Parts: sequence; C-alpha cells; structure tokens
Amino acid sequence: IFSVNHFLAWLENNSIYSFETLDANLISSYLCSKHFQGRKASGVSTEIIGLRKFLIYLEDRDIVKNCHGACLSRCNTSKRIVTTYSDSQIDTLFKDLPHSFANLRNKAIFMLALKCGLRSCDIMNLKFDNIDFENKKLTIIQKKTKEPLSVPFDVEVSNALIDYILNERPESALPYIFLTVLGPVRKLTHTTSYRTTHHFNDEDKPQKGGLHILRRTYASKLLSFNIDVSSIAKSLGHK
Repeated sequence: IFSVNHFLAWLENNSIYSFETLDANLISSYLCSKHFQGRKASGVSTEIIGLRKFLIYLEDRDIVKNCHGACLSRCNTSKRIVTTYSDSQIDTLFKDLPHSFANLRNKAIFMLALKCGLRSCDIMNLKFDNIDFENKKLTIIQKKTKEPLSVPFDVEVSNALIDYILNERPESALPYIFLTVLGPVRKLTHTTSYRTTHHFNDEDKPQKGGLHILRRTYASKLLSFNIDVSSIAKSLGHK
C-alpha cells in the first residue's frame, strides 16, 4: 500500500489521471524521480517490489498493458551466479527410471524446459493444438505475461513428445499433452510430480530441483554460443 500510494500521488502531481497512458517509459520516469534519491538500497528495492506487484495486478485484469518489467531496482548492486545444470547433470537427468510411472512424460517435460526454455506453467498448459510437428514449432500464449510466443524445437524434443504420447500418456479426450498417471486422469499441475532432483543421488543432488533451473540452463547455453542477449530474451518470452 505504501508503494502504491506514493506512485499514485506522483501520477497525480504530473496530471496523469488514467491508467490508459501507463507504460514502461512512465514507470522508468517515476523510478528516476526525486522520491527515490538518497535512500537506502533495501528501502528502494522493497518499494519497487510492491509497485511491481500492483502493476501485475492491473495487467491480470487488462487494465494496463505489460509494464511491470520496468520495475528494476537501480540501487541493487549485489551479484550472484545463476544456477544451471552441468553437462554431466543433464546426462543423469535423462537416464531411464524404469520403475517410474511417468518416465517418458517427465523426460518430455524436461526436454521442453531445457531445449525450448518454456516455463513450467506453459508446459503444463500445453495442448495438442499448440504443437506443429511438421514444422517443429510450438505456439502458445504465455500464462505469465499473456503474450504470444513461438518457439522452434528439434528432432530430440519431437521424439520425446511422440514417445510419451504414443507409449505412456493415458487415453483421454483432454486437449492437454501432459496428464496425471495416478488417480483420475486430469491435467498435470503438481510440480512435485516432475521435480528434477528425483534423478540424483544424495551426494550429487543439485540444490534446486524445479524446472526453472532448466530454463536458466537453456538461456546460459545460448549465451555460451554467442547468441545476442536480445535474441535470448525473445526466445524466453521476455520483453
């Protein structure tokens, strides 16, 4: 509430009374205003996070277009190394788990995150209509940003999807690709069903086991191949 009140007051002081004119440039102007000057980095960061949540709330209700991405803390100077999987960890991840009820399903899910960079929410919402096997292309509306995204995929991804659909996917008229294997057949939603750490022994288990680490690995691989950052951002569905 504190963050939003200051932002709305700034808009009013600048004679802006409608959210229709709100865009990333306007947000950036606010973040460069006197309100943020001479303050501690932690306080600035907290306020910007609150503002970002408010903008996402407005975006989810189609009140404003995507502009929360402009909420970057210019005072945050900390750096960290992004966690990714090594080549040996990737090899371990794709080894067969013959006693798993979802061996082929999880392999296809991991492949989509690692080689297409898809978010877990978009993988879970993937439908047959989104996949063009002939041209090897995925076309979706991203759940997080509500923006369209078109991603190519290779033969390895294609084979993993086909293998799961033909040999392991339960028979169902549901349009979603990935379904549960235990209990009533329904769309897969529970992230614990496909956590990557299940594939590792305790001594070599990564600290993080969600699909997002594969999305990061995908982006890092592209960077290592000297792909420019703007192209990587576009392939990830980022602005």
